[in-house]
Amino acid sequence: MAMNVPSPDKKALRRYFAQKTAQLSAAGTQEGDARIFDYLVSLPEYMRAASVFTYISVFPEPDTRRFIDRALKDGKCVAVPLCLPGNQIQAKIIHSISGLKSGVFGIPSPGAALPTLACGDIGLAVVPGVCFGENGERLGRGGGYYDRFLAGFSGFSVGLCWTFAFQAEIPEQAHDARVRAVVTDGGIFRV
Repeated sequence: MAMNVPSPDKKALRRYFAQKTAQLSAAGTQEGDARIFDYLVSLPEYMRAASVFTYISVFPEPDTRRFIDRALKDGKCVAVPLCLPGNQIQAKIIHSISGLKSGVFGIPSPGAALPTLACGDIGLAVVPGVCFGENGERLGRGGGYYDRFLAGFSGFSVGLCWTFAFQAEIPEQAHDARVRAVVTDGGIFRV
């Protein structure tokens, strides 16, 4: 297993991985970011998808900006999350990262006036996580935004994380949603 947390519960896992990720440096993550990007764009599900939904990363998360630029250059419809009241997410279509503004939790966010991409029209969803389990279990930051989104999503979902944050033993609750693959700087892991 990737960690050694006594009696892992969600709060303990979040603290543990917050400490681990705090040790990362921007220079130290560049090579890992490049590997994650290469693995992500090599997925057949990415190649087939006409539209993708992805979060906007904030360091020390694996970088998604390069992925967004590539998807736009590949002619894909790209949507990013707009956080709404009730811990809901709406997929807003963007044509560039440059127009995003600071939103909930200081995360770059699209404007509410942008067109919405229906959940059923998304071919590939890239979702964040504090850590992931080997069966696609996902531990987010605790707001339930992506659990609610994934509950209504039938396309291919992939989580991104650093290798040390993969294969964690994550306690699950009925509302927790899993992903179908995890991409780390160490490879692609299908569940």
